[in-house]
Amino acid sequence: MTKTFSYFIDYYKRTDKILIALCITCSIFSTVVLVSICEYFFSSYRYAIVQAVAALIGIVSAIILSKIDYQLMVSLNKYHAILAWGLVILTFFIGQQRGGADDRAWIALPMGLTFQPTELAKLSFIVTFATHLSKVKHHINDIKTVFLLTLHGALPVLLIHFQGDDGTAIVFLLIFLAMIFSAGLSINYIAIA
Repeated sequence: MTKTFSYFIDYYKRTDKILIALCITCSIFSTVVLVSICEYFFSSYRYAIVQAVAALIGIVSAIILSKIDYQLMVSLNKYHAILAWGLVILTFFIGQQRGGADDRAWIALPMGLTFQPTELAKLSFIVTFATHLSKVKHHINDIKTVFLLTLHGALPVLLIHFQGDDGTAIVFLLIFLAMIFSAGLSINYIAIA
């Protein structure tokens, strides 16, 4: 018991407290907003409860993921990329719509739950793109390298656009731009874009 407690204390000392506080604050705020909406429009607090549970699962998952050595994720990047993007492609065939949207970006799970595979694809894309950037860091501004990096970023954006989920496609585009800018791409390419 004391070993587990000391593990959590050690984790707390080393973690980014501002980031965790922001995540918890946003989660609490979104849940409170949903409670207000449920109270006014619905007879049930189901959406607020689902939001609270999902936020808790998300924060716990983030803590667990932060403990996984990124080198392990890099070494398994082919497998998680195939799994994540295979699930995204699967939505073209068995995807479901949610909330009146016109995209079919969700996969039905048991007990009435749904899952959006692009959430896994975001993590996979970050790892695979970071690996790609690491391999070309010394010649990142060569035109061929820029073309291949742009192709790497464009494929997920286009795939998700054709899925009909332009909001998530924009998120992937912003991830791509932030990563390529941070990797040291010349300002000339950025200005042209």
